[in-house]
Amino acid sequence: MSIALKQSLDFEEEIQLDHSKIKAIIIDDNEINIKVLSGLLEKHGVSCECYIDPEEGLRKILTEKYDIAFLDIMMPVISGIDILNEVRKDVSRFDMPIIMVTAKNEPHDIAEALKLGANDFIAKPIDFTIGWARIESQLIVSEYKKKYEGEKHQKIEMARLNTLVEMASSVAHEINNPMAIISGRIQLFLSQIQNEKLDINNLKTGLESISKTVDRVSGVVKNLRYFASEQSNQIKDKVSLKKIIDTTISLARSELDKFSIELKVPDLIENDIIIYVNPGQISQVLFNLVRNSIAAVSEINNGEISFNIEEKDDHVQILVIDNGKGIDTEIEQKIFDPFFSTRRLGEGLGMGLSIAKNLIEENYGTIVYHSEKGKTCFTIILPKAS
Repeated sequence: MSIALKQSLDFEEEIQLDHSKIKAIIIDDNEINIKVLSGLLEKHGVSCECYIDPEEGLRKILTEKYDIAFLDIMMPVISGIDILNEVRKDVSRFDMPIIMVTAKNEPHDIAEALKLGANDFIAKPIDFTIGWARIESQLIVSEYKKKYEGEKHQKIEMARLNTLVEMASSVAHEINNPMAIISGRIQLFLSQIQNEKLDINNLKTGLESISKTVDRVSGVVKNLRYFASEQSNQIKDKVSLKKIIDTTISLARSELDKFSIELKVPDLIENDIIIYVNPGQISQVLFNLVRNSIAAVSEINNGEISFNIEEKDDHVQILVIDNGKGIDTEIEQKIFDPFFSTRRLGEGLGMGLSIAKNLIEENYGTIVYHSEKGKTCFTIILPKAS
């Protein structure tokens, strides 16, 4: 079946349900009820697993993956409410809809079940037309949620790749210039050797310069690899905030130098802060905020960008501030909306603040914008490592 859902972005998207791929579980201590409900589902192509023993059903629903579940409210030893309560500790109502099967004289239990996370209920005896309509509506909502999550992660991955492209472009300058210096030094030494004019002191000084230049290039490449590897790894860990900020600045350095923009950063060497995040994702957000700030201040004289760090008891606030032209007040409320961008065609791929918001929220944090005294400020709040 195909049903069109109207979304906030003013377009219709059809959700296609393949009933043959839907797996349901029914837990009911009444064999007749199981036969009636499973018959209704199987008639529409849904496969069913049925359990008359609620304890066995509980074990199955906690260890197997199902697309939808049906729980009888009144059962001996373990009630449908008990099973619902256990399942909802780990599985949300969007990831697996649960429909309670109930007698018409159980309004209090129905209300309690809905409060605990049940998606809907079906009254016994089951009306096939109404029952199937309720079941299919929950399947459609669940499928839409899966589709939305898939598209969201796709957009996040695309943004990650776009950021890598822009980072690679940014660090190319950081690599090309040192390589030109190394090449020039080597050519000079070769010429001096050929003409037998090589001075050992000059050679030593030159080799020391080459060694430092190689270290500089190695650091840039290491930071880019760090970003790429940490981004592909979705695991959160206890990491140094200083390391994340240093990586971000290193990757943005060539653009800062290009526009002669000063980036002020607090000294975190003596009082480093350890946070619990995915470092690649946080670096991605900070890199894009810095690039946005560079674009804002590059058009003015004496452009400044700064990081401010405010440590609290259980979290840290990272403030990215610039004195650029700022964001127009009429679009302030839209900047975190999906697909919204202030960039003109040809101004780069960008990430979008909606994805920045998603990444920060995936790290149990928040990001907010405010402007005061002619300065633009994005504040990121992240949890400290316990």
